[in-house]
Amino acid sequence: KSKICNLKTSVKNTSKNLVKNVEIALDGYNTKRNFPTFSGKLTNIYLKPKEKKTLNLKVLNSRNYLGNIYLNAFNEQGMLGDDSIKINLKPKGATKTQIKSKDFVFAEKNRAYQTVFLKFRNVSQAKGSLKLTLDDQKLLLKKPRFSKSGNNLIVYLIIKKNLLQPGGVDYSLKYKGATLYTGKIQIGSKSKLKSKLKSSSQSTTANDLTGSLKKDEISILISKVRQKELKIQSSQDVKIKINRRTQLLKSGRVVKLRALKKGMIVEFDGKKSPATHFEILGSDSNINTLVNYENRPTFNLDLNDNQFRGSLKVKSVGGKLEVVNKLGLESYLKGLAEISDYEHPEKIKTIVIAARSYAYYYMVKDKKFKDKTYNLDDDPQVSQKYLGYGFEKRAPNVIKVVEETKGQMLTYKGEIIKVPYFSQSNGRTKSAKEVWGWTNTPYLQSVVDDCNQTEFKGHGVGISGCGAKNMALKGSKFREIISHYLPGTKIKTFE
Repeated sequence: KSKICNLKTSVKNTSKNLVKNVEIALDGYNTKRNFPTFSGKLTNIYLKPKEKKTLNLKVLNSRNYLGNIYLNAFNEQGMLGDDSIKINLKPKGATKTQIKSKDFVFAEKNRAYQTVFLKFRNVSQAKGSLKLTLDDQKLLLKKPRFSKSGNNLIVYLIIKKNLLQPGGVDYSLKYKGATLYTGKIQIGSKSKLKSKLKSSSQSTTANDLTGSLKKDEISILISKVRQKELKIQSSQDVKIKINRRTQLLKSGRVVKLRALKKGMIVEFDGKKSPATHFEILGSDSNINTLVNYENRPTFNLDLNDNQFRGSLKVKSVGGKLEVVNKLGLESYLKGLAEISDYEHPEKIKTIVIAARSYAYYYMVKDKKFKDKTYNLDDDPQVSQKYLGYGFEKRAPNVIKVVEETKGQMLTYKGEIIKVPYFSQSNGRTKSAKEVWGWTNTPYLQSVVDDCNQTEFKGHGVGISGCGAKNMALKGSKFREIISHYLPGTKIKTFE
C-alpha cells in the first residue's frame, strides 16, 4: 500500500585486485516515464580483494510502474560478473495472457490414424500444467503427449481421419485455464496441400509470415587465428576426424596441431599423424577452447575470446592454420558482438533480426567468399563481428533477445534479404543506389534518421544504430524501427 519496497542485497569482489568505482545499474525501459526511484548506496563503491559489502536499497514505486527492472554491478570496464537481480513489479491478481494464433496443415498419409506433431515456440510453462483440447475430442485416439526442449513445446496427437471434417478441427492450448494458443489442424492430400499453399501465398495471411529453414548451420572463418601451432580442447567427449579416420577425444584432453608448408602434424594421445585436414565434430552444447590463441578485448585484458561452440575444421593454408567454426545459426547469433548488451532492448531486437537476416542470406542465397567452404568470417569490416562463447557469457540481454526472436528474419516480397546497418548518420540515411549502385533494393532508400550527429560513421545504408536507439527511447518497438528504415519489408519466422 505504501508502494515502498526495502531491498537488501550484497556485492562481492571475488578477484585478487581492488575494484574501484563500482555502481549499481538500474536497467529497464518503458514509454510512460514512470520508472521507480531508488535510494541507498548505488555509486562509488570500493571493494578490496575478497571483500563483500551489504547494500540496503529502497524502491519507491510512486508512479505505478509495472514490469521488470534489473540491478547490475558495473564500472568503467563494463558489467562485473554474469549475475543480475531481477525485480518484477506487477498488479495484484492474475495478469492477462496474450493469445497467439497458429494453424497446422499436414499432408495426408494412407492409414486410418495419423500422428501429427504440433510445434510451439516460447512456451515457458511446465508441461504438466499444459492442456490441449480439440473442438471434437472424439477425433483423438489417445490423450495428447507433451515434450519440451528448452522453451519449445511439441504436442503429439493421433487423429482418427475418418471423423475429421474437410475444414479441419479447431484446437486450443491452455495453461491452468488461460489460453496460450488457438488455431486449426488440417489434413489433406499432397496435391490439395500444394494448391492451398500456392493460393495462400497470393494473399496476406498469418502463413505468409512463416517459413521453413533450408539450412540451420553456418560456417565462420576465425580470421585472426592464422598461427603455426594450435592447441585445442573440448568441453565434452567428441569425435574427431584426422583425414578420414574418426576417433574419440575425451573432454579436457588437448590436441596439438602444427602447420607445414603442405598439410599439418596432429599430435593426439602421444601419437603424431600427418594430415591434410582436422575436424572436431561437436554439437552446439560443446565448447571448444583454442588454448594458445589470444583475442583479448581492450576494455578488460583478463578476458580472452578464444572459445567457440559446435564443431571446428582446421587445415593448413600457406604454412599457417586456418580455423572454421561450424555451429547452429541461433548459436552464432549469441556470440555476435554487433551490439552492446547495455543497449535498449528494442534496439537489440532490431539489430539481432537484421544480423540473422544477413547471415541467412549468405547461407542460402549468395556466397560471400567464392570457392570457400565457409559462409562468413568474424571480421566486422568484411562480415559481422563474431567473438563466440566469450561474448555470450557476458551478454545476457543479447542472449535473451536471440531466444525471443528465434527464426525471425526480414523479407521483401517473400524473399530473404541482406540487411545492412551502420553506426550513425548526419540526420538522413543513404540509399543503396547512392553508395553501392544497387538498383534492385527499393527497401534501401534514403530516410530521415533520428540521429543528431554531424558526420557519418559507417556506410550510411539501411538501419542506423544511433537512430534506432533514439526511436526506442521515445517508445518505438522494433517492428516500427525496422519499418521506418526498411519500408516494404516484412518479418518472417523460419522454423
